[in-house]
Amino acid sequence: MGYAPAKMGTLRIVDGDNRHTVPLAASTLVGRAWACLARIRQAGVPLYWLDLRWYAGSWAWRPLSAGARTRGSGPSLGSEWRAFTAAGGRPARVTLSSEVWVELVDPAPPEAFVTDAVSGAPLSAEEAEEYVELRRDAVLPVEAEGDLSRGLADGAVWVAGGRALRAHVPAAEADTWDRCLDLGHPEVELDIDAAARTARFRLGDAEAVARGACVCLLQVYVAARATDSPAGGWLTPDEALAAWVELGAPADSRPDRVAWERAKLRAQLSRAGVAGLDALYEVRREGDTVRTRVRSFT
Repeated sequence: MGYAPAKMGTLRIVDGDNRHTVPLAASTLVGRAWACLARIRQAGVPLYWLDLRWYAGSWAWRPLSAGARTRGSGPSLGSEWRAFTAAGGRPARVTLSSEVWVELVDPAPPEAFVTDAVSGAPLSAEEAEEYVELRRDAVLPVEAEGDLSRGLADGAVWVAGGRALRAHVPAAEADTWDRCLDLGHPEVELDIDAAARTARFRLGDAEAVARGACVCLLQVYVAARATDSPAGGWLTPDEALAAWVELGAPADSRPDRVAWERAKLRAQLSRAGVAGLDALYEVRREGDTVRTRVRSFT
């Protein structure tokens, strides 16, 4: 089985009858070595065969070894680099032999993702969100509460849930996505369908939809802000959890799950192309007490 991201740079690896896909980091090594993100285990493949990079708004490739055996499409970009572009009606492809080649199956810009640092296998967004807040352009510890200054650096390794994980974070210049709306705009509208567990954020003709348990928790914060109870809509984790359980959250949920669900909501909106995520929730500290509230919506 391959990695199946919603929309990001993605590479298909063909090694005989073995075919799988991997997400592309802004700089991705292809080869047999353990350090290669796109790893091909066949003995005839060089340890470091190709270098693939997000280059001036598109993907580019160059051979690191086996240059005489390597064939690929795309015009020259200088300094051994070539554009990774399609030719002859097939996806952009670089070939080592009749048994081994790679194809660019999604030319979208690179996005942040997480891999298992031991196996090198990429985690799906759902898996990654059990450990971090995964945005299109950042990997954040849940305890960072959305603070981008505390985001994990590209290549950072940490241990969570008994697993060693690695962050892959694109550089700021890789961000060429269209942003559908900005949560910092004062005229953003919010509609929550409690039965369907969906939240629709609108700004003019733009819309983003979030789904799941994080929407039920959002409903708690919206109600607290609308009724000014407690004052200002500021909730502690225990207060938010108690109200969330009344809406159907598992009775054995712990207060730290509240922060996880807030992170999951921001992550969903990030993947939908929403900007201004830091404007969604506000956090303040009163000694050892942490209170959070949602921004007001029209």
